[in-house]
Amino acid sequence: MNAIPGMACINHDQYDIDGIRVERFTTAPKDAAQRPPLICVHGGCHASWSWQEHAPVYAAAGYEVHALNWRGRGGSAAINDDSFVKMSIADVVDDIDKVARCFDTPPVLIAHSMGGLAAQLYASAHEVGALVLLTPVVPSNVGAKPHELPIGDMDAPWGPPPPDVARQMFFQGLDDMQAAHFYARIALAGLRGDALVACRRRDETHRAYPYRVGCARHFDAARNWRSARRPIRRHVPA
Repeated sequence: MNAIPGMACINHDQYDIDGIRVERFTTAPKDAAQRPPLICVHGGCHASWSWQEHAPVYAAAGYEVHALNWRGRGGSAAINDDSFVKMSIADVVDDIDKVARCFDTPPVLIAHSMGGLAAQLYASAHEVGALVLLTPVVPSNVGAKPHELPIGDMDAPWGPPPPDVARQMFFQGLDDMQAAHFYARIALAGLRGDALVACRRRDETHRAYPYRVGCARHFDAARNWRSARRPIRRHVPA
């Protein structure tokens, strides 16, 4: 277990649960035990690295943070190309469940983009402490405005998107150097599932899901993490 540079009180390690690699961020165990565990779920083309600015902050507040990697990504168990392109949101829900089953207390899910859709589906069938969604994809029945993606062949892995498309989708708040740095970390994405729609209004998700939900509209890997942290702290139970 290693300390985070500049945040000496934060310990960082990783573990594997049924092929899912998870990065863990903690403070002293006695502090983390007083709060529900947080599971961070990344979006398409990303991995647990997308939480590098978020997770230490939550850990410093006394939470035990677990940033998972979808199967086939970020050091989780490899899958072949055929399985990769057939992967669906239901598979990501299963990945979340593998991690959540480790805890005695219902976890808080903090999820970004496509991971937000998986988190909503998980929470519709399992108890959660809270559900925090950052620029989430939502089910088509919510009725949000569709966000089209330039996918040419649905039978082949998609991505990474061209730099200009990735900049518009993921890195609007970053300068050129930061965007280039994180673009290099983008992984292949190949998901088939519900319609891809962007959640623009928080109340749309509230109408479709009756449990405790908080939404933030901005999530950049580096620059705007502080603006996303504020609504997260309002919705995560103490």
